[in-house]
Amino acid sequence: MGSQGERASVVSLLRALVITTLGHFGDTAVIETARQRFTSFQHNPETLPSELRDPVATVVGQWADSKTYSDLHKRAQQEESTEAKLRYYYALASARDAMLMDETVKIALTDQQLPSGRVVSFLETAAQESDDPERVWKLVFASRTPLLEKLDDDSKAKFLPRIAGASSSQSVAKELKTAEESGFSVGARYEADKTVEQIEANFDLRGATDTGRGCVGS
Repeated sequence: MGSQGERASVVSLLRALVITTLGHFGDTAVIETARQRFTSFQHNPETLPSELRDPVATVVGQWADSKTYSDLHKRAQQEESTEAKLRYYYALASARDAMLMDETVKIALTDQQLPSGRVVSFLETAAQESDDPERVWKLVFASRTPLLEKLDDDSKAKFLPRIAGASSSQSVAKELKTAEESGFSVGARYEADKTVEQIEANFDLRGATDTGRGCVGS
């Protein structure tokens, strides 16, 4: 058997996983508790254990209204450590409100406090956590030129594919495949082709799921 410290560490990890999972699926009790704990944390950081700060911030970000989103953004900009900054930036990226997705892309474009090396993962998180990844893709694709200017060569090759990968839309796959940026290099073409296959698989899976639901209800 593990030591008491090891068992406590496992329990903490499980608590964090439960908060993240139930929050993701909209458990109202978990969401409300996360909001309360985050409010307390803002006044006194000692009220929230370090291992729960990321999951609590994530849940708060996922279900944020415009005021909460603004508070998270201010917090991200004010933090001095990179770890703490990223906690709140990724919480912002998790926001599901359609209007807040627009703000997330604006942050990626204009916020100098967001490390340029994290722009891709920041927007990828927005696409993955969103209930509307096609909207995120549309916003990012429309702003791709200035966003790409913020990235190094390796990140440029992976940028659009990583945003598109959350989608199951064939129109997104077509846009990615035919985008000029997808032909910039051998690496860019490889990443684009791989993601197009993934989107097509997502599309097939969604169709099979919808068919299955129809059979159950028939």
